[in-house]
Amino acid sequence: MADGQVNVFLTGVTGFVGRYLLYQLCEADWVAEVYVLIRPKGSKSAQDRYNEMLDDVILQDAMKMGVNFNSVRVIPGDLVQPLLGMSESDIALLSKRVGLVIHNGAALSFAASLSTAIRFNTKPSWILYNMCKEFELKPAFVYMGSMSSNTHVAMKDQSVEIPEKVLPFSAPAETIFNFIDAIPKERCSQQEEWLLEGRMDTYAFSKALIEALIAEDIEKNGGQFPVHLLRPSGIAQADGGPHPAWIHDTCFFGQLCYFVYKKKVPVLLGDRYLDFNMAPVDIVGNLTMCCSLEALEKRQNRDFSCQVVNGSSIIVKGMTADVMFSVAQERWKELEKLTRDSYERLYNRPSTEFKNPGVPKVPWYTKQKWFVDILFSIFMFFPLWVWGLFAGESKMYIKAKKQANYIFKYVGAVSPYMMNNVEIEHGHCGPLQEKYGKRYNIDASGVDVREYCFKLFAGMSEFVTPILEEKEREAWSGFMGGKKSKDSTTAAEIKKAA
Repeated sequence: MADGQVNVFLTGVTGFVGRYLLYQLCEADWVAEVYVLIRPKGSKSAQDRYNEMLDDVILQDAMKMGVNFNSVRVIPGDLVQPLLGMSESDIALLSKRVGLVIHNGAALSFAASLSTAIRFNTKPSWILYNMCKEFELKPAFVYMGSMSSNTHVAMKDQSVEIPEKVLPFSAPAETIFNFIDAIPKERCSQQEEWLLEGRMDTYAFSKALIEALIAEDIEKNGGQFPVHLLRPSGIAQADGGPHPAWIHDTCFFGQLCYFVYKKKVPVLLGDRYLDFNMAPVDIVGNLTMCCSLEALEKRQNRDFSCQVVNGSSIIVKGMTADVMFSVAQERWKELEKLTRDSYERLYNRPSTEFKNPGVPKVPWYTKQKWFVDILFSIFMFFPLWVWGLFAGESKMYIKAKKQANYIFKYVGAVSPYMMNNVEIEHGHCGPLQEKYGKRYNIDASGVDVREYCFKLFAGMSEFVTPILEEKEREAWSGFMGGKKSKDSTTAAEIKKAA
């Protein structure tokens, strides 16, 4: 390790943001080695999954730019297991080698149960934070939180900005965490509304709780390393970087657009003229790099304080549903061609097999929950009920019913963010931009809104729609008794082709 360089431990690397962060860390001249935590899955080892991930277009394009990934070391593990599923030898290695931890791993689901959100988001973060206290090098700790942690404050009073600080709960955070961790899931669900204390959903609660746990620990016991609590807004496709418009099929906005495009969302609960508060993944990555550099600087100066960073300046202003659908309809022929070309490239079959639902139509928008319930009942739940009378509890019916319930919860969960015009307190992004902005720009004010909207749909056309469409096609083929075509590809082959 050269002077001035640091070894980094990164979690959540197989996800959307994690892949972009991996590229940035391997490109950075201040990074020596990158240790990545990856969960073995089925018959695939952690190393197998990492090797497959390298076929992603964002990393392939980075390689074409001269970025190499030879410094990456895979650590097998699992966030929901004790000690994050890591071996004693790997923990000892990280303890002696790592000077920076970027904890990006999480389960992004606004509709998850409270116990699930705590299990996947809060608990692993608390375990990792406490591990770092025992590590020999006492690494700087950068936590990827969420703007939604404090959104409930602005929802109650729209004249109030989302504050750039950790807000306390009605009881010590550790008491609340231990209580939820100990009681049965059923009891947790019964007390969910009371436990949330006004927060918008379980995801926001799980993120806010770990922030409070860390802040209370530092206040009570004193800090042992600098902590940055980073709060980006909704993360969407790249504006720049190795592959502009790159997006992963697990991206929230990509999936939402797909459901609307496929006419599976007849109505949205919200206001089509309000901003979605989207941030490009490349600028989110830049903000993470800025926080990392500042945390390392503070570590060198033995400043072990906790810094909250609202990702306010990285938001692209004017990203409303009205503008988005206007752009999609204006440039539909370009997007349709991109989708068909991508489908043929991925599956080596004529795009005639691709089910194109036509020019996207703007779904109905309403602020009335009862209207949403009625429309979903007419367009989704009643047809499912009729289907159930004939199909019974078939695998396909169960799958369709599960997806319908998921979309219904999805719409309900995002509605608070689409019905309220929230303002975010501007604070620490300014100093970060001043110190590191020439290297990692975090000012999105120069992003052209309509072109960025087009990139959203272009990314969806290239990386989301063909893959999700093919999954549905194969599911229907299985339901109708068909066999997998010899031309069909596996998920690994799809990613490799991409």
